[in-house]
Amino acid sequence: MYIPLPNHLHVEWSIRALDAGKHVLCEKPIGLNAAEARTLLAVARRHQTQRIGEAFMYRCHPRWERVRQMVRDGAIGALQTVATEFSYDNRDVANIRNIAAYGGGAWLDIGCYGVSVARWLFDAEPVAVHGVMQLDPDFRTDALTTASLTFEHGRATVDCSTQRAPGQSVVIHGTTGRIELDMPFNPPSDRPTTIRFYDRSVAHEIVIPPRDQFTIQADRFNAAVLDACDVPVSIEDSLANMLVLDQVVPSVID
Repeated sequence: MYIPLPNHLHVEWSIRALDAGKHVLCEKPIGLNAAEARTLLAVARRHQTQRIGEAFMYRCHPRWERVRQMVRDGAIGALQTVATEFSYDNRDVANIRNIAAYGGGAWLDIGCYGVSVARWLFDAEPVAVHGVMQLDPDFRTDALTTASLTFEHGRATVDCSTQRAPGQSVVIHGTTGRIELDMPFNPPSDRPTTIRFYDRSVAHEIVIPPRDQFTIQADRFNAAVLDACDVPVSIEDSLANMLVLDQVVPSVID
């Protein structure tokens, strides 16, 4: 079962689906906070024959798989920083992304991508998290959130907004090079995407053929069900992501 409901319904309906004997692919974020994620994890562990995963579709795209392998292979030297920017402009009072009770706001909706990317590339959890949220005076959801994640061997920054010009990018710096990605989370499925790779002062462009990351995600989740193997993003990984997201939520300014 695929659960695309508003954020505040993710855990409730994931549990209902598991209890009904269904496999579950739930949209990100897995819940509103780590406490909800822990509750879901406990239920999932009672249903060992069923698969449950979080729909971070970007991890299934061949471009991101290539980038992660480049980082692991030392193509840019030792990984030092990951900088993520993601924003759009949505001021519709009726939109679920602007309703606080539904888990609206930039941090849960799109900041979760930057946290997920940083943890995935560093293959570690941050040892310190600092950030600040600026709330919309009417919606009371965060319209702008900026966070810094400190890892043992590097740092990541995550910047997200629901009230500025649309855009998204990721820049990955190592000791000898860097990688730049445009439209890292919503790449077009009908044309090639690129990886800009800088090896010291030499620029390269790696072209990735068109692929639909949502189709790949669905196929891999189906394979996990049929072959009883791991889903692309486990519920344990989801909880770890929520633990990081939670650390920024109390840091609010009006």
